[in-house]
Amino acid sequence: MSPMLALQRRHSPKCPDRKKGPNYLKCRGHCSMRICGMQNGKRVRTSLKTRDLQRAARRLAEMLDDEALGRSKVDPFVKTIFRPQ
Repeated sequence: MSPMLALQRRHSPKCPDRKKGPNYLKCRGHCSMRICGMQNGKRVRTSLKTRDLQRAARRLAEMLDDEALGRSKVDPFVKTIFRPQ
């Protein structure tokens, strides 16, 4: 099953483009980037730790390539949340 992940902006309260929503990527407020979507049947919402759109797109592509090759690059924070009991 292929992951359905998309880039989103996490707009700050002072951002002039906040009302345009998280899918508006050409933000003038330089807000942080994250990925959001479904991966392996679970909801994923992870920070990419960057504000640069090109860098975020590169990181998302790397994550999708790693997933296609069978190497899971899951954030350790996400592993602690979804740890099997």
